[in-house]
Amino acid sequence: AIAIAGLMLIAAMLLISTTIRLSAYSRRREIGIMRLVGASNRFIQTPFILEGIIAALIGAVLASAASVAIVKFFVQGFLAQEVPFTSYITVEQSLVVPPILVLVGVVLSAIAAKIAITRYLRV
Repeated sequence: AIAIAGLMLIAAMLLISTTIRLSAYSRRREIGIMRLVGASNRFIQTPFILEGIIAALIGAVLASAASVAIVKFFVQGFLAQEVPFTSYITVEQSLVVPPILVLVGVVLSAIAAKIAITRYLRV
């Protein structure tokens, strides 16, 4: 499970990097104009990093909501009644995951976006 989680983190970073590079490529004309008028590197890179962070935040919130809903309605609502001879995760225990998921998602996307935009723009 840990190996699969590691592979998923690598895949997420590659997906974020590719998305940011695609976004920068589609806005290459605006980036060229910003360079011509003397915009700083940080000023050019910040919108792309924020785009990655906001996308990760939305994804993490949706994943958190889905995780808690699955535990509440499927695990506690269905499995606990149908297969009562084992213990299952509770909704209170599942509420530990969302803050961690949001924090890791935002930090991971910020790092991936910063690396991708720095390598792509070379400013």
